[in-house]
Amino acid sequence: MFSIEVKTAFFIRVANIVAIEGKPNGNLQGKVLHDETDNSKSYFVKGVALVNRQEYISPTESITIQLEPGNYIAEDLIGKKLVSND
Repeated sequence: MFSIEVKTAFFIRVANIVAIEGKPNGNLQGKVLHDETDNSKSYFVKGVALVNRQEYISPTESITIQLEPGNYIAEDLIGKKLVSND
């Protein structure tokens, strides 16, 4: 199981992605994240920020994940906990 507590989120228009950053727990294996409090809200993972071809976790233990844009506002993800059961 994987979860991330979203600290920042914003839409990057030129790349057509939503970037979220936060504290991870576990290893991200799947391609779909769900709102912990509302499983009907799904967010599709487009990628993870990579440095030297490896997933990057900063010294403050945060990770940046790229999501497909969808029927949601990026900033509304701030403060949410997103989970993947894969």
